[in-house]
Amino acid sequence: MMRTKLIDISNFFLVVFSGFYLTSTFISPIYFTFLLGLFFCIISVNKSYSIKKYDLLFLLSLIVLIVIQSFKNFVPSALVGLILSYLTYILVSINLQNQNDWSREKAFKLIRKFIGFSTILITVETIIRILYPGEPDTIIANNRFELIFYIFKFNSIMFEDSNSTGIFLLLLIGTIQYIRAHESKRYDQILLFYLISILLLTFSRSAIIVGLTLILVFPYRKLIYRFRWFILLFFTATSATIYGMIKNIQDDSLATKFNLFEETINLIGSLGLGDLLFGVGYGNGASVLSRGTHNYLTTHLIEGGIFGLTIFLVHWIYIIRISSKMRIGAILFPLAISGLSFISTSIPFVYSTIAVLIYTELNEKSKCTYPRL
Repeated sequence: MMRTKLIDISNFFLVVFSGFYLTSTFISPIYFTFLLGLFFCIISVNKSYSIKKYDLLFLLSLIVLIVIQSFKNFVPSALVGLILSYLTYILVSINLQNQNDWSREKAFKLIRKFIGFSTILITVETIIRILYPGEPDTIIANNRFELIFYIFKFNSIMFEDSNSTGIFLLLLIGTIQYIRAHESKRYDQILLFYLISILLLTFSRSAIIVGLTLILVFPYRKLIYRFRWFILLFFTATSATIYGMIKNIQDDSLATKFNLFEETINLIGSLGLGDLLFGVGYGNGASVLSRGTHNYLTTHLIEGGIFGLTIFLVHWIYIIRISSKMRIGAILFPLAISGLSFISTSIPFVYSTIAVLIYTELNEKSKCTYPRL
């Protein structure tokens, strides 16, 4: 009974506050809440404590990654953010494996607390960001008045810019949609509308488009899943045309995303074997690419090398394999698409949410041990 309470407290700190970032403080509160979650996880350990093979493998891979990166000229905040994300998943997953009375009801109750706290936090962030915009001097000096909305993007109190706020909101919106697929409460629709309204105020075009698309297509998820290969084939076949059309649009932000792809291909050919295998160091993307790495594939490939990218991809492919694809897709698909534009390595709020929902699904199927890789 005592261990169950300790695990509950650990999960509370690890999940509910997994998005508790504040740029105005010397150390973001999330690091304190993570350490509290880790502390209660450690003191809950006893002789019957168990760790599944996959989590152990993931942990060992993370340790090897840390050792390799220690020989690189990494940026501390970038590597720490990645470690925080991976460890959050591992700790929450281990906690739930050793929780005897875990249920969907407890999972949704915990996730709703996370959504509630995060909604309050995002609301404060949005109010401050809109009321206290950045200086428009550079935009005016360059006569780029069509970019005036950028003054509301780079003054977030939580993240580097509002693109990360958009990613956070996509997670919240997708998680509510996931819960609604199991149980529907009246205030969920109100909360969904409210979060979409805040999403519009991030001025993150990729997040807004993906968020609105999610709301429109989620009711038809079964039909989309049935024709998923046809849809994938269609977009693959038309990708060259779409690429050409978008690249010709006079938009600095869009141009950066597509030029990044070409620049990355050229960079890979010039990297030494060590940097190709193990990366140039997390956080050093901007030193080898003119505008940094931006998306998750480029980030892990260039900064973490083939080894770092493999850890990242194997984990998410594994998650997709063992999950209820039509429901968990409400969370993963928007993040995957929007993340091609921009996403940070420090996203523990994504990993904590996924850990809770995935284990709950496995627990309901009475598959408390992970299938083989």
